[in-house]
Amino acid sequence: MTTVLRAIAARGKIALPFGLVVGIAFPVLGDAIKPWLGLVVLILLALAAMRLGPKPVLAARGGGRLGLVVLLYQVAVPLALFAIFDAVGWTGTVPLAIVLLASAASTTANINIVLLTGHDQAPALRLLVIGMAMLPLTCIPVFTLLPELGSPAAVAWVSAKLFTYIVLATAVGFALRHLFMREPDDGDLATVDGLSTIMLVVIVVGLMGAVSPALRDTPLLVLQILAIATATSLGLQVLALLLWRSSVGQKLAQVHEAVGFAVIGGNRNMALYIAALPASIIDPMLLFIGCYQIPMYLTPILLGPLYKRVETRR
Repeated sequence: MTTVLRAIAARGKIALPFGLVVGIAFPVLGDAIKPWLGLVVLILLALAAMRLGPKPVLAARGGGRLGLVVLLYQVAVPLALFAIFDAVGWTGTVPLAIVLLASAASTTANINIVLLTGHDQAPALRLLVIGMAMLPLTCIPVFTLLPELGSPAAVAWVSAKLFTYIVLATAVGFALRHLFMREPDDGDLATVDGLSTIMLVVIVVGLMGAVSPALRDTPLLVLQILAIATATSLGLQVLALLLWRSSVGQKLAQVHEAVGFAVIGGNRNMALYIAALPASIIDPMLLFIGCYQIPMYLTPILLGPLYKRVETRR
């Protein structure tokens, strides 16, 4: 079994596009997975904690500086987007999904995405840790502006659920590492990577379940939403890269952190909200979330040439 998992980890670059294709081709699988998506997301978070262990979490360097980056990403950007959408009168499921997307923390897949672009994954890892830890607090001002969530008590409840899920999943991951991987070697880490890849594929297939029927019934709508999702993911990444490469941005981010921070700027873990938000809010967004997976997991291909040109000398 470990040999199989390590082989899957070694082929992770093609596993996620494979999941996209399977999810579109076999929507029945997506429908079967959908009720379990929240649980699978938490399992993936636990596996990420198991792989990392507590040391990188407790010793994340530059916590205060990274906290400012998180506030920019998870509070300032979504609030700015909300204000822009409100000013131009753009309402509905898609703008709401974009605002929620911008308020989310980094996805664990970003660590591998940055690695595939040929850059240091450590900055992305540290920002992921800080962003996930701050999410139960940073989500509050954004959620408060969304009438779909209802009263302040409902917002507080969602924040508390996020906090509970993150803490429990992280604790389970740390406990598993303590029990089974106190001194992990490369093979042990590859085994966990294989399990994580499987969970990522399951999530992708589940999220793509909403895309296939819509592609059959309303193909133009799917193409429109895919275009918006792609522009959102890639656009936020390019804007973030320009910021972190500017003289202003380099006061907050070091040169070698630019690509890792940029990738996180446009690729967020919206799937975690599936576990915390009510289905009445999430279900209408599943088509957008499914389309969003495509540019996110194709980032190394779509923006790889740009990222490979970025100089990252310390």
